[in-house]
Amino acid sequence: MTDLIEKQTIEITKDFTDFEAIRWVTGVIDCKHSDERTHFLIAEDKRIVGTNGYSLHIASVAIPPGSYDVVRRTQKVVELQKVESDRYPLDIDSVFPQTEPTAVLELDNSDHYTRVIRAMDESVTLNYKYFQDADQQMDKAFIYEPGNPVVLENHHSKALIMPRKMN
Repeated sequence: MTDLIEKQTIEITKDFTDFEAIRWVTGVIDCKHSDERTHFLIAEDKRIVGTNGYSLHIASVAIPPGSYDVVRRTQKVVELQKVESDRYPLDIDSVFPQTEPTAVLELDNSDHYTRVIRAMDESVTLNYKYFQDADQQMDKAFIYEPGNPVVLENHHSKALIMPRKMN
C-alpha cells in the first residue's frame, strides 16, 4: 500500500496483506445498479465498510480513516479516492438488527443460498447476486424477523443483505 498522496488517493496492490479483503468490500459497490448517494466505502476503527444501499460488507482492515470512492478495482490493484468525511453520515452499527435472530445456521460446503432462503420467512427473499457476492467463506448466517437484514459472518468479515418482499 502506498501512502496518501497529494490527491488523497490510496493505491492498494495485490502484495498488501489485506488486499483480498479490501477487494471483497469494494466489490459490493456496483455503481451501475445503485444510487450514487448510497454506494460508498468508509474506513474506521480498523475496519472498512462498503455498501450499495442494499448490501453491506465489513472487513477487519486498517487503512487511513475516512470516506472513499472506489476509483479503480482490478485483480491486481484497488485505488481509493478520499472524499469529504461528512458525506456519508451513517452509523454503521445501527443497521444491524438489535433483536435475537430467529435462526442461526452453521455454514458448510452445501448450498448456502438455498439453506438461508429456506430458513427465512416465506414473505421475503434475497437477491441471489448480492448473496453470492457476500458469501465469501462465511461461517454463519443469522436470520431475523421479516423486514430485517440477513447477516453472514466469519472471524474477520460480516455481510448484511436486505431482503426483498415476495409478491
